[in-house]
Amino acid sequence: MSSNGREVGLTIDGQSVRVPEGTLVVEAAKALGTHVPVYCYHPKMAPAGLCRICLVEIEKTPKLQIACATRVADGMVVHTASENVAAARRGVLEFLLLNHPLDCPICDKGGECDLQDYAMSYGPGASRYTDPKLHKPKRVDLGPTIVLDEERCILCRRCTRFDDEIAQERNLVVIDRGHRSLIGTRDGSPYASYFSGNTTEICPVGALTSKAYRFRARPWDLAHADSVCTQCSVGCNYRIDSRFGRIMRTYTRENQAIDDGWICDRGRYTFGYLYEPSRLRSPLIRRDGELREAAFDEAVAVAAERLAAAAAGKRVGVIGGGRLSDEEAFALQLFARRALGTNNIDYRAHAQRFASPARFGAKLADLDDASLVLMLGALGPEQAPILDLRIRRAVARGQATLVYVGPYRPELPVLARFFEHPSTAVAGLLDRLLDAVHHGGSESGEPFVDELAQLLADSERIVAIHDGCDPLAARALERLMETLRRYDHQVGILVIGSQGNARGAEAAGCVPNLLPGYAPIADADGMTTAEMLTAAADGKLEALLVVGANPALTFPDGALARAALANVAFLVVSDQLPTETVSHADVVFAAASFAEKRGHVTNLEGRRQAFAQSVEPPVRVLTDAQILSALAAAMNAPDGLIPSEPETLFSKLSVEVDLGRPDIELARPKISDIVEVDFGRPDIELARPKISDIVEVDLGRPDAGGLIVIPIPKLYAGGGAAAFDPGLRPMRPVPFALFHPDDARRLEISVGDRVSLEGRGGAIEVEARIAERAPSGAVLVVANLPEAPVNRLTDQSGLGTATVRKLPPDIVGDAP
Repeated sequence: MSSNGREVGLTIDGQSVRVPEGTLVVEAAKALGTHVPVYCYHPKMAPAGLCRICLVEIEKTPKLQIACATRVADGMVVHTASENVAAARRGVLEFLLLNHPLDCPICDKGGECDLQDYAMSYGPGASRYTDPKLHKPKRVDLGPTIVLDEERCILCRRCTRFDDEIAQERNLVVIDRGHRSLIGTRDGSPYASYFSGNTTEICPVGALTSKAYRFRARPWDLAHADSVCTQCSVGCNYRIDSRFGRIMRTYTRENQAIDDGWICDRGRYTFGYLYEPSRLRSPLIRRDGELREAAFDEAVAVAAERLAAAAAGKRVGVIGGGRLSDEEAFALQLFARRALGTNNIDYRAHAQRFASPARFGAKLADLDDASLVLMLGALGPEQAPILDLRIRRAVARGQATLVYVGPYRPELPVLARFFEHPSTAVAGLLDRLLDAVHHGGSESGEPFVDELAQLLADSERIVAIHDGCDPLAARALERLMETLRRYDHQVGILVIGSQGNARGAEAAGCVPNLLPGYAPIADADGMTTAEMLTAAADGKLEALLVVGANPALTFPDGALARAALANVAFLVVSDQLPTETVSHADVVFAAASFAEKRGHVTNLEGRRQAFAQSVEPPVRVLTDAQILSALAAAMNAPDGLIPSEPETLFSKLSVEVDLGRPDIELARPKISDIVEVDFGRPDIELARPKISDIVEVDLGRPDAGGLIVIPIPKLYAGGGAAAFDPGLRPMRPVPFALFHPDDARRLEISVGDRVSLEGRGGAIEVEARIAERAPSGAVLVVANLPEAPVNRLTDQSGLGTATVRKLPPDIVGDAP
């Protein structure tokens, strides 16, 4: 569309309409509620004009025109249902059906297929074609999520254009020419993409089918519930489709301000674990050294008695909240503070220290027209894929420059500027940048700083994204943003949460020094996760309650976490799956999943969204709110302290937290009127919970044969749903370590070798890979893999050192 705001008037089927100049005819017709059939056209992609089903008649134009690629003009008169148009559509459909297999009764797209619908609405009653149909490959295993039926493909190229224009990966292509054309991958390898499920959804026929949904249901069999994905902190909107109380698939539910109509494959396919035998379906109590099934009332009685006794002695702690709903996170801090009488509560079971930017909070939509995107340590493709799609689009259009500052050079699908810098020294870099921006150059004359400062100075709209692991760096970033704003730059900050509802847990009060709404606690005496684990390991805590967290795998100092869980006298865990933390528990509560409850979650930009319940949980599985309510009642807490219903909890939350729109300085004030942020404005000091929890580490140069260990995130890693979901198994990363070629030569390591990395808390066995993007003197290791937990090697800083030992080819087995 034109950017000058001018409108033009035209007539469509006798109705007048005014639309912005440059609007496509198909979109102008939509404005009147007139449907023009399309196959190749998609509003998120550039017009292609391939299928011709959208032909319309335009007066004073000698031939029919395609509505998907024709832009409106002032005074234009369009006919979408004339006899000429109807005849042309019949011809197009007859052509498309010439070799189509007509297997609608067994096609997964049956009932929601555009070809089927348009054939009935616009097509000929019978085909004149009498020759045998052309046969193409069927049931082609295109990749880990997709089965392709080439006979059904109408070559609309929506899939290849999505891969090219939206994902920017350019792996899907059209192979061969003419009637021999097929969809395939550029090099013949499987189609592996974090966004592959979107191609099955936008396919207008049954050519691309989902392995997870294939032959499982018909559209008219399905019940629908609107939900919000919590597999990362973006909060994409989607629909959960179920049949007979079982999830069949998930489907996009466009929220342009958040997901732009797409979801990633982890969000789309992570539900199969709910139906695995490994899922927790009953409370467990440890008897004779083993966890055994128990009645809910018995588990509540045992847990309440031991937690109350520990609380009486001020020797109890609570860890969790980042995987809960807003209401449940609020209930958890209520339980800690009013039932247990302690401020020892913390959602941070990862390396992240905070999830809410104190100032300059940006919105996801700000990335669409950013001039510069500055990524500090965070890795969008692996930690927030749909956020990363916005960055890819902005960079591909040439309007944005992507700058990555971090300890190594990650693989990114679009052009980026890389500045390798130790993660422990980012605060100093940002302060030097501030000085260079302010004075027009660094006093030390550092080319690295001067180049980055010039990029900032030349960019009108800047969005910075970081992982919230370093509060000192965050403060330095805010000082830099303050300076840039003073020089008339539009600025914003996003923090990628370590868990899906990390920001909601933080705002709900699941930190030791803040109440809900970021309200400070005077003389706060609560312990952080690190302090609780230290106390538990030293025998100074009698009981721990862990809710929806797995610190045994995710806490950076794995040796400390495992010692704490092993040494604490009494451990209660609420979870959906038998995680590493559950294996240490004395009492386990089986918790409901995202699909088996309702409530709200808050995404990384501070936007709260409601989600509905789509299926019922197993009989002996309860929501975390119900579990906490029962525990509070058993501990003789005041009546109604923790309601079990989310609506009542939400009402209590509304009373304690200012739910009005906060006075947050937005990167783009023009969008502030469409953004609903539900928690009060965090003060700059308050959004950095427990600054004393920062761990300063000087790794120095590792000993000969040793390397600095840098954990790297991977989308399908993790020890929870991703580890137990059979549908994600083909996408799970194998445990690997990436070495710089110089280090590999020095250690005599080749690609594919099995190596043991030995550190402060044990050893892990991994596969060796080699690439120059790994910094010399360091090794990149996949984070959060139960098969090779990197936190055996790291400390509370999230980094560590390890010696490397090449394993003989015949050595196979788990590292100690």
